[in-house]
Amino acid sequence: WYASSDKGLGRIIVNAAGELQIRVYTAQDGLNTNNVWCTYQDRRHRFWVGTIGGGLSLYNEETDRFYSFTRAEGLADDVALTLCEDLKGNLWVGSERGITRIDINKVPALTPGANFDLHALAQTFSVKDGLSDNTVNAIIKAGDGRLWIGTNNGLTEFDPDAEKVTKVYRKQQGLIDNE
Repeated sequence: WYASSDKGLGRIIVNAAGELQIRVYTAQDGLNTNNVWCTYQDRRHRFWVGTIGGGLSLYNEETDRFYSFTRAEGLADDVALTLCEDLKGNLWVGSERGITRIDINKVPALTPGANFDLHALAQTFSVKDGLSDNTVNAIIKAGDGRLWIGTNNGLTEFDPDAEKVTKVYRKQQGLIDNE
């Protein structure tokens, strides 16, 4: 898989003869936008796509289509800058309005025409909850399960089990810069 900032998402498959087959997915295939920013394959081998302006999309291999989720369905923002799965199988989506935790274990297999509202499965965290900034550029899972969240104003250590910020690091604590 490869992402494009304005042409959609590409998939490269090598067939039995060793030839490359390239398939490009666009808004016609269920993406809300062709501006793809990040991708993630979860532990159940489902493929998630973060976009700029189109929210989050989930690929259904059986239908070869994407199903999209936006703010209207429970995301913090329609900008998805980074994706990370925690030890419990929750997907964390970093955006320009904080982070959204989604219990993806409860997201059903989506079929054509299906709509699914994430509100019951999603929770958003922002500066109101202690994040160092709402623009989240990176989320990394540590071996002990903590999440390290890189923002435009420092680094946030987050405990997903307690659902709270443990510590915020900025330039004053030794970072090269706050961004």
